[in-house]
Amino acid sequence: RWIETSGAVGARADLTGCNLSRRKLARLDLSGARLVDTNFEKSNLDGTKFLLSVMTRASFVGASLVGCDMSGAELIEARFARADLRHAVFEAVDLKKPDGTPLGRKWPTNLARADFLQADLSGASMRGAAIEGASFVGANMSRTNLSGCDLDRARLAGARLAGAILSE
Repeated sequence: RWIETSGAVGARADLTGCNLSRRKLARLDLSGARLVDTNFEKSNLDGTKFLLSVMTRASFVGASLVGCDMSGAELIEARFARADLRHAVFEAVDLKKPDGTPLGRKWPTNLARADFLQADLSGASMRGAAIEGASFVGANMSRTNLSGCDLDRARLAGARLAGAILSE
């Protein structure tokens, strides 16, 4: 309810610094949560929602995040090395007023300096995400939607981009 009411009802979940490694956390709704420095290494987070969550420096190394939704999340310096992110969503979020009317602006997912070393991002959507300084070295990005992303400062050495969507 915290997100639905623009913070008017409820409280933002705060799991900052928690060790949630090797847990089965699939299909949870952690939207709006504060997860700074949280350890999700080798956890199953398939289908989990992280809409507009703050996950700076969170670790998802070796985790399974198939079909998860991280739209509008802050993932600065997050680590996704060898994570399974097939069909994950990292898209910009349409901003709305509390009454639900659109503001006509988007809030991008911030992946600045995130590390996706050898991650599987096949079929993922990063449309409109901020990826400045992110590393996709050796990642599988086949059929990944990168439209609206500025790839100039991203590291893509050895990334597999077959069928990737680079522009709309």
